[in-house]
Order: sequence, then C-alpha cells, then structure tokens
Amino acid sequence: MLDAWVNNGVRALTADDPSNVKLSGPKVHSFYNNLTDKVNEVTNDAWMASFAKIDPAKLAGELTKSGPGKSATYLALSGKVRQAASMLSRMTGETWTPAEVQETVWSWARQPTSTLKRKATAAFPT
Repeated sequence: MLDAWVNNGVRALTADDPSNVKLSGPKVHSFYNNLTDKVNEVTNDAWMASFAKIDPAKLAGELTKSGPGKSATYLALSGKVRQAASMLSRMTGETWTPAEVQETVWSWARQPTSTLKRKATAAFPT
C-alpha cells in the first residue's frame, strides 16, 4: 500500500469536517471534490496529460497548508477543460460540466490502450 493512501485515508477518516478534507496531491484532491459533487473541479491524471501531450510529472504538486498545491500546468489544463465545457454547452445546448468533459476525455483517451491489452491477452493467453 502506498504511503499516500494511508495518509489520505487517515486524513479523511479523522477530519473534523468531512466535507472539507485536504488530501495530498492535486489529482486525489480534485477527484475527492468530483465525488462530493463539485463539478467545476477537474481531475487531471496521466490520461489527461497524454491527451494534452504534456509530461504527467508537470501535473504533480504537494500538500500545503492551503490545499493540494496545484502546479501552473495543472491549473492551465484545468482552465482549458473548463473552456471546453463552456464551448460544448454552447454548441450542444446541453450543460457540460468540467468534470463531464474530463471523464469523456479520460474514457476516450484510455480506450485504445484497453483495446490493445484485450487483443494481446486474447492472442497470448497466460
């Protein structure tokens, strides 16, 4: 088990206010916010970095007193996803949240790799 999982688990389970937990790392904190219905938050991970053609290491950050310490790259990618949500909402007449755009990109970007793994497993079973 990763140390971050333990630390975040302890933080979440011992928080005085579970609706205001500060988890380590920008991705984990953003995902927590998405799970608590904060849909303007964007969860940027390796799949989003791959889609955006940026180095995933540039999305890293460290927990600070004020929060997860998001890097400039993390914030810039989040801004682009929010712009895409706004554009999609105008184009379709349906409301797209930044969290929905991120999930759609994640699902789409991940698909080719998943398909290749399934084909390789079928061709070369263990």
